[in-house]
Amino acid sequence: MLIAMRIIRVQPSQRFPRYWEAAEGDGPQPAFRDRNDAITYAKGRFGQSCTEIHVYDYGGNEVVEKITVNGRSRYGQSPADPDAGPD
Repeated sequence: MLIAMRIIRVQPSQRFPRYWEAAEGDGPQPAFRDRNDAITYAKGRFGQSCTEIHVYDYGGNEVVEKITVNGRSRYGQSPADPDAGPD
């Protein structure tokens, strides 16, 4: 089974010096004063999908950390049992 994974980039902002962006695509992105705040925001954006967060260095040139988040395990959900009846 192929699982689609969304990539969120936590990188230095080019528009706001000393700020970090949690970028999901092109266009405006939320900016945070602290890199950890941007990572926390990115972790909360995945909903129930699988997401990989790429954290860049302070120059924005190289990925220094990859964080994989599985939406199902984050919320403690498991696939429904088709043989289970209603409670």
